[in-house]
Amino acid sequence: MAYGGKFYQHCWEIIKQISSIDGSALGNPGKIGAGIIIRDHNGNFIHAISSPLGTGTNNQAEVQAAHIGLSWCIEQGYTKIHLEADSSILIHWLTNNTTTPWNMFTYVQKLKDMCNLCEEITFTHVFREANYPADSLSKLSHTLTSLIHYQQLESLPSSIRGQILQDQNGTPSFRHKLTKKIQLPPHMSHFYSHVHD
Repeated sequence: MAYGGKFYQHCWEIIKQISSIDGSALGNPGKIGAGIIIRDHNGNFIHAISSPLGTGTNNQAEVQAAHIGLSWCIEQGYTKIHLEADSSILIHWLTNNTTTPWNMFTYVQKLKDMCNLCEEITFTHVFREANYPADSLSKLSHTLTSLIHYQQLESLPSSIRGQILQDQNGTPSFRHKLTKKIQLPPHMSHFYSHVHD
């Protein structure tokens, strides 16, 4: 099965809920927010959350987004969870017995305690392109004054709804970068030498 530009082969006999999370920071430190998408093991939409988190760092935003997503899953009775995040440091903190920085210790410990409430939990680092819906929800949070739950796909903003549907259908997402000038590799520049200005 493919969604979000990555391929999964599910080998679980028991259904897991997939929680894709992302934190966002406008400045570091700065205004932070969280975006969470909950899907079933087939990638079908279950729930989404967008939440402003106040002021903090990008790492605080990532950890708090994971905490919000796991809390919602556990409250709904979902205890077999696959957590996806585009923060490699967050996944490292959760999967390795390493010391976290002092300013993150309390946040990470609370998250680890929450993980211990799960019957089964796995973690995957994904690239931003595979996490666009959660990324968009985290950016949306900067325009909100309080946490918002989206219980139906139709209640999401159309752009985010489209990203989720593309994800579910296996359409890859790409990172776009604006450039002022097309840069060709040296071995191809002679093909376009007549096109200057």
